Amino acid sequence: ERENDSYIYIDSLHPGEEYIYVTEYEEEKHIWDRVITRLLKTSVDTNYITTNDYGLQVKLNFNMFNGQTRFRWDPVSDTLSNFCTITSDPIFKIGFWLGYRNFGLGYSFDLRSFSKDKTQYNSEFSFSYYGDAWGADLSFSASRGNKISFNKLDDIPTTTFSIYRAQINSYYALRYRKFSYNAAFSHSMRQEKSAGSPLFGLSFTGYYHYSPSNDLPRIVSNEDLVFPTSIIYLSMNLNAGYAHNFVTKKHTLLHISAMPYITILKKEFAGVNEDENLVDEDLDPIFQNGVVARASWIWQRENHLISLYGSINFNNLLYSPIETSDMAFRVGTCYGFRAYKHHKPHKKRRILKRRAHSQNL
Repeated sequence: ERENDSYIYIDSLHPGEEYIYVTEYEEEKHIWDRVITRLLKTSVDTNYITTNDYGLQVKLNFNMFNGQTRFRWDPVSDTLSNFCTITSDPIFKIGFWLGYRNFGLGYSFDLRSFSKDKTQYNSEFSFSYYGDAWGADLSFSASRGNKISFNKLDDIPTTTFSIYRAQINSYYALRYRKFSYNAAFSHSMRQEKSAGSPLFGLSFTGYYHYSPSNDLPRIVSNEDLVFPTSIIYLSMNLNAGYAHNFVTKKHTLLHISAMPYITILKKEFAGVNEDENLVDEDLDPIFQNGVVARASWIWQRENHLISLYGSINFNNLLYSPIETSDMAFRVGTCYGFRAYKHHKPHKKRRILKRRAHSQNL
């Protein structure tokens, strides 16, 4: 690949000859870089998307996480509760993210891990690949120490409830030649002009709620209803949505995206022990739904970047006998540093070119 001619040099000793200097892009430095380049290379419009020279990125992030699981059931009488909410206080986490070109690996943990009070805890692990045309990310979080509220009753603190969430999201950008999902999150690509694209993909949702305590079932149990002490939910979802990158003159980027989904395959269990399943699959709807929405703002230069970001995951889980929905959202900020140019430095080469009038002689 060559740039446009930079300038023309005329040899004074041979006035009939011209030399054109052009910039040549050298091959990747190491064999793994050459393999990645060949595997991930796609055809994009360089007026809209360019590649950052530096492949290695390290980011330090600070974010606030909050999760809420809501249960609702048919009221048995006016004196008994018909819904409850299990939620956590806002959890402030610090995390590290290491990325190499299109790949990223991250881990974050609760700041209260450093204190003696560990009644609440939340940690999260993530892995991502964001390419030009398609990409996927995986996240797994574990939390314990939540609060329970029944109808309008006050919150009841508890340390017995543990909630584990796993999410795999994939995307295919229909207009990948002009829109870069990578530019908003992995930052190995740079969006030069504003552009958007419809997104399609598959996602996986895993949810596990567990409580070894029998306190909650005693509060809400009656002759017609037994509250489950464990819920396991696995689903495969079909996603479709839209994303847009807004680029300003100051080289900042604003990304907004939303991908609603419907569940096409699911497996669920809710019961008081391993032998009793309270879910009536005949009464459950065939399709359940949810949404994954994200937003981010990035200021970046050659070696540095600052980002503000937020995301929300909403899932409808179980409908029978207890309607269950789960929501998790986070907001945060990060500082990133880039290093290591994965290709050899550019160099200019002189090409001999005959003058037009000399060629006519």
